[in-house]
Amino acid sequence: MSFEEQPTERISMELANGHIVQADVVASGRSDVAFDSKEFKEVTETLGGIIDELSATIHKAMPTKATVKFGIELGLESGQLTAAFVKGNGKADLEISLEWDRTAKVIS
Repeated sequence: MSFEEQPTERISMELANGHIVQADVVASGRSDVAFDSKEFKEVTETLGGIIDELSATIHKAMPTKATVKFGIELGLESGQLTAAFVKGNGKADLEISLEWDRTAKVIS
């Protein structure tokens, strides 16, 4: 089943700075999901771990330039916001593009 075919529900998410954003997430199928806002921190911590792993692997390969693109689908699991990889050609709630350039000058 593709993302387009999966039922979604709109939820509120609280960012670290206190701002609230809305997002459509893959519905959990549970009808008892509260209407309170969910913390986006779970997603950012997951992304941080993914980025750390990718960065370490790219650093070992030592290319002069590397770009990584991937999509993240937001969902609810046990009332918590979760992130899952999606196919590159599928619809993603978040498309992440990371680029490393070893020739760029770092500004201190």
